[in-house]
Amino acid sequence: MRWLTIPLRRDADVLFARGRLRAFAEAVGLSGMHRTRLVTVGTELARAAVATRDGSIEFGWEREIERPFCAVDLPSYADVPADLVHEELQRSEEDRGPLHFDVLRERGRTRYRFSSDVRVSADAVQRAVAEAPEATAVEMLREQNVEMARMLGTLRDREAELVRALDEARRSENEATANALRLQELGKKKDELLAIASHDIRSPVAAGKGALELLEPTLTNLNDDQKHLLAVARRASDTVVHLLANLLSTALLDSDDDRDAPVPIVDVAHVAREVIELMEVQARHKGLELHLDVASSATTVRGDLMWIRQVTSNLVNNALKFTPKGGHVQVHIGRDGDAVTLAVEDDGVGIPDDKIDRVFERLTKLRPRGTAGERGTGIGLYVTKQLVDRLGGTILVKARQPSGTRFEVRIPYAEGPPLAIADQTPV
Repeated sequence: MRWLTIPLRRDADVLFARGRLRAFAEAVGLSGMHRTRLVTVGTELARAAVATRDGSIEFGWEREIERPFCAVDLPSYADVPADLVHEELQRSEEDRGPLHFDVLRERGRTRYRFSSDVRVSADAVQRAVAEAPEATAVEMLREQNVEMARMLGTLRDREAELVRALDEARRSENEATANALRLQELGKKKDELLAIASHDIRSPVAAGKGALELLEPTLTNLNDDQKHLLAVARRASDTVVHLLANLLSTALLDSDDDRDAPVPIVDVAHVAREVIELMEVQARHKGLELHLDVASSATTVRGDLMWIRQVTSNLVNNALKFTPKGGHVQVHIGRDGDAVTLAVEDDGVGIPDDKIDRVFERLTKLRPRGTAGERGTGIGLYVTKQLVDRLGGTILVKARQPSGTRFEVRIPYAEGPPLAIADQTPV
């Protein structure tokens, strides 16, 4: 038999239930700690029910136990004060005294029931519960203050956790920054060493290559094996010179030391003539015709002389490498609107279809070897693309019919007196 059922939906309902719990405890003869326990545990259970918006507190007479009871009913998933409930269930008979506490579960709901051994009149208990005074404004304010204090304590705990997490994040950030600076410094040292080594090694290798080219025409009456060994030495020296040039270009590309230095104006046609002059010997050795076609219009650009020289050298060397004996390599320098164009065409073996979209990637080799057995490094066209990008230009590649390849570089035109090549020390 139920005398009173109070839905628990709002915080104010907790205060209302607490007043009825106090009246019930006094009416069934509980005093001291027993009364405090019932009111405290019952109030906390009422808070848990309010959090679910699906609970209630009931007062009445239980025929099963033949005594008055109060019970909080709420869903089984409710976050109940487990420590208080566990403590009540574990109390010994001596500690429990006249206050009994039961937990009943059925169909997804849990019922927490309190009762007392003290024999009292059911009517007296019903009347006391029904006539319990409403919570006063002072009590409501006190309850709100308690709740605010609890919330403030939780916020302070979370603030302390956030401060600790922020400190840890700052330490991690500082460590990451320090590591990044160390890596950057190591990278700069690596680039400096690579540039110095490439430059210093390239000079004697280039000198040896030149001496070999001068010596080769004077050697007569060589047998086939000697001619083969001479050709191998020449191809090896060509490969080493271009590899060192590309390594040096890569190191300079990764360096920021000269980013703020003045950028000179360079005549692409002058650079191309220099490159063609140096590579004519290589072309003759392979039995190739190497031609340079320069337009009458100005072909000046703003950029690093060594970069422009390296772009031209890489493209011409690549064309010579993959063009068989009797083939042709043509270099065109001209103007197209506001751009200076550098085009290198050959009628060689061309680029395999599965690699034409990847020719500018690092370590992509067009073919295992050149037409005369030359070995490739796999970084020449990658370096070329990076240098063209630094010059503010573009580079395209397409197949020629019936065979061969065309590379075209476009660099923004810049008007002005060009830097004399003699003013720039060759690398």
